[in-house]
Amino acid sequence: MKISLYRFPNQLIAPEEPLATIVWEDGNTCIETNNKDLERELREFYSRPRTVRRALPQKEGILAFKEEIIQPNTEEFFKESIYSIRELNCYGTIEGERKVQLIALDFDGTLWQSVHECYVITVEAFQKLRWPLPAVSDLENRFTRGRFFVRVGEEFVLLMHWISEHPDRDPATMSESEEEALRKRSDGRALFEQMFYQLRKEWQEKHFEKWCALQHPYPGILEQVKILEKHFDKVVIATTKYADSVKRLLSTQGISLEVIGKENTVDKMKQMSLIASTYKKPFHQIVFVDDLLDQVRSVKSLGAKVALASWGYSSSQQKDEARKIGIPILELDHMAEMLIKLF
Repeated sequence: MKISLYRFPNQLIAPEEPLATIVWEDGNTCIETNNKDLERELREFYSRPRTVRRALPQKEGILAFKEEIIQPNTEEFFKESIYSIRELNCYGTIEGERKVQLIALDFDGTLWQSVHECYVITVEAFQKLRWPLPAVSDLENRFTRGRFFVRVGEEFVLLMHWISEHPDRDPATMSESEEEALRKRSDGRALFEQMFYQLRKEWQEKHFEKWCALQHPYPGILEQVKILEKHFDKVVIATTKYADSVKRLLSTQGISLEVIGKENTVDKMKQMSLIASTYKKPFHQIVFVDDLLDQVRSVKSLGAKVALASWGYSSSQQKDEARKIGIPILELDHMAEMLIKLF
């Protein structure tokens, strides 16, 4: 087996000439490079035992792990190095491998149109907490227009604050600096978070069919997912929603996918690291699809491939910025076809 090694920052197309090649054959590891410092780093890297995390079967949607030590100069060690090599600020490709093997899909705004459900629960949470709602006549429309700002459920309270404080503005015009300032606020956030998720759980447990009716998959998206499952080794969900909520919604459509959710982490970069170690895929073999520019931009910095879902909650400003920095923008009707051609 042969690994070609490249240095970050990663590019969608690897440079023609690798910095180094590492060959494993019959229990021996051979390193070839003209860079003496890199050669020294690699020899040290390939000579020490490594601790790896093995995923255990999911229980109640939560991933658990056990740690094992693998020894140098073994086939398992060599294959594992393809993604652990990133600690040297490098990434590698195994000769003859498929460029992309795993697709990680966001849920809200990518697979599911759930903004109405979020609005209903947000309003109910405000009422339960006896907080005044924003004094505007078209609150749900403004809530929907500002949905691009929200990464996790507890940030809906911040969006509601912004709407109250800017009754004459369209939330879609919110600038990046305004987003950053708003995200730093904490007023009422902890109370709202507790109430929001408590109410969502009550809806799921007591009014499941009505809760499902508040949201729906985007037209044709699940058929697109089935195409991806046939073409790539693995398709998983990476979401800031609780995994159990996602699995229950998917089950209503006869779909079963593995989910990395809020139980693990809401940080999409950490979710991608978890996916890389769980499914033993280096970042350059992973494509992440999300409808929010901040999320895809952060994951791209890991060396993963990324694409923006144009049909979700991203603003026109975010789509323009994505084009400027070379992030592919997918169309709903052609998502699977575009991903297959791109990657």
